[in-house]
Amino acid sequence: MKYRLAQAVQYDDLDAGLHLRLAALVRFCQESAVRHSEHAGYSAERLMADGVAWVMHKLGVDVRRYPRRGETLAVTTWSRGGQGFRAYRDFILTAGDAPGASAAGPQAAPPSGEVVAVAASEWFFVDAVRSRPKRFQPQLLEEYTTEADRALTVDFEQWPAWDGAGADFELEISTRRSDFDSNGHANHAAYLDFLETLLWRAPAVSGADAFPPVRSARLTFAGATPPSAAAVAGKLRKTDGGALFLIAHEAGPACHGSVTF
Repeated sequence: MKYRLAQAVQYDDLDAGLHLRLAALVRFCQESAVRHSEHAGYSAERLMADGVAWVMHKLGVDVRRYPRRGETLAVTTWSRGGQGFRAYRDFILTAGDAPGASAAGPQAAPPSGEVVAVAASEWFFVDAVRSRPKRFQPQLLEEYTTEADRALTVDFEQWPAWDGAGADFELEISTRRSDFDSNGHANHAAYLDFLETLLWRAPAVSGADAFPPVRSARLTFAGATPPSAAAVAGKLRKTDGGALFLIAHEAGPACHGSVTF
């Protein structure tokens, strides 16, 4: 079963140029995953009561165009299955809905409109009390149903890990109460806010030219940032056509990856 969620791009989703921010795009993907899980019978409340959670481990996003305020943005998401404690979910984001399309619900027809972004993700099923991966029973994913279609072909096992060595820029970023979710750590979408802040501030500090919009991002969420962390440390190293980044707190790395422009 594929699930679709549509909404208008809001003013607070935008950057200074009135385009959708990458962090807002990822939050929209997250909301569609939550709605799909709820439709399958696994609401956030049920998962919390059961002492388990789905936690994103890796995310790949390719952006073709950033929508503007007032455009209708629809995300279609589905489970690609999984085993053990790993599961996989894809997303297609489109702008310009077909007339009469529902705002939310199961999606039988292919996504309509202009494809503006695609994403693929890997999730861990975790014991929320012990904060460790937990094997799920196969019937759990049967409730979501699985689709073989791929929105974005990526090899999660081949993503490089950067330890921050040779950084061109470093920046301390304060955390906010809104960064932390019901799982007791910084939400994965918060790291996109940290990354956007790092990309925005670093050129101003170094005197380099401003970075153009991110066209692709590959993120690995390596360790939870607890609410006790008042700040995270961001590091950036420029590459040909992009950059490597690392976001860490005092206990160690939290998120690392790469972007292209």
